[in-house]
Amino acid sequence: MLNELLKEKDIERVSVVELCQKSNVSRTTFYKYFQDIYDIHQWLWKYYLADCMNNIYVQYGWYDGLLKFFSVMLKHKELFQNSEKGITPFPEQGYENVLKIIKRKFYQKGIYLTAKEKVILKYCIYMQASATSKWIRDKMQDDPREVTKALIYALPDFIPRN
Repeated sequence: MLNELLKEKDIERVSVVELCQKSNVSRTTFYKYFQDIYDIHQWLWKYYLADCMNNIYVQYGWYDGLLKFFSVMLKHKELFQNSEKGITPFPEQGYENVLKIIKRKFYQKGIYLTAKEKVILKYCIYMQASATSKWIRDKMQDDPREVTKALIYALPDFIPRN
């Protein structure tokens, strides 16, 4: 329901009362799970992208995981465009989580990075996060397949593509 409200107005103008009325959920129930409207916004952000991020190198290769990531963002465009308004800034919030996931996946696959490779990986992921923010600010006009190809092209050689 939050996604529907975000089609009409920015998140700063959506109230908990309004969301609860449209969702047929009591305010008590809402506050049992969330602190405020921004909390549910962040929860949805993580919920929609968890499958993509948690399954890179498990179910998806790097390309397929990123393509799914961009496709999910495009499907829930209003939510993610509101993220760029300072509520859940992608580079600051997202890249640390992605970095942890990728490092864990490398470890699980027996890929051990040198100190230099860890630094390169950190900045590579940050550059991808910044590029994603730019894509969102540009109203997600570029085709997710082209954005994914560009980001894959920029990966250092030591990062497996599959």
